[in-house]
Amino acid sequence: MWDGRPLRDVKLRLTDQIEIAGPQLADGYDDPELTAQRFVVDGSGTRWYKTGDAGSLISGLLQVSGRIDDVINSGGIKVSLAAVEHVVQTFAPDAVVVAAPHPEWGEVPAVVTTLKPSLAEIRAAVGNALGKPARPNHLVTVSVMPTTASGKPDRKRLTRLVASRTQERRRRGLFG
Repeated sequence: MWDGRPLRDVKLRLTDQIEIAGPQLADGYDDPELTAQRFVVDGSGTRWYKTGDAGSLISGLLQVSGRIDDVINSGGIKVSLAAVEHVVQTFAPDAVVVAAPHPEWGEVPAVVTTLKPSLAEIRAAVGNALGKPARPNHLVTVSVMPTTASGKPDRKRLTRLVASRTQERRRRGLFG
């Protein structure tokens, strides 16, 4: 892909995610199970790579909207954590938004940051931009943002941190 347009000999299709076909595809992963999940062959024999990204075609250009694995179901409504994070980062540029368990809604967005922004302001801004179900219910401040070996925020670790803090608040009767 280049600038939203497929390169020569590259095919693009949208299913539940962005899929790419063409001579440049890798043979697969060292993990045969992951290879079988990500590389699929259609009825015409074309081999497709499932990117794990959500997107749409707008005037013939591919627009990537985020990862399909960062969409949660909150009270029956699909919420993109990436979209919530985009809004939240206007208040806290280092913020990471992850899923938090909720007894009534299943999951809700939660904000983790090293800063101390107002949760009320964040909820109002996210609600205005993305709708009420996307409003974060939790704000967790950390002194240092945990990162992976590549320097990206460690979302798995942050998700576990938020879940444990949510469970502790619920145990202490601070959260319904």
